[in-house]
Amino acid sequence: MARQSLSDKRMIEELNKGREHLVSQASSSRLLSALRRRLQSITRNIYVFDQIPEQCDEIYYLLVDGRIVVHIEIPRNTHVSETVF
Repeated sequence: MARQSLSDKRMIEELNKGREHLVSQASSSRLLSALRRRLQSITRNIYVFDQIPEQCDEIYYLLVDGRIVVHIEIPRNTHVSETVF
């Protein structure tokens, strides 16, 4: 069996940390709600590839359930639903 390189291990660790942060933090509830609303059903198998804080939005790139790549923009204003999915 091939050994994982150090960079592969770091990438896996970062993806796992991002997932744990996403599913455990109260601040992620709007993102998780938007994902559930749009995809109907998701598991804990969510990986954040990138998160970009913009002035008005939080932009996320995620891999959901190992098969769906999602780009979603969540406005910082809590009275506005997501603008891009």
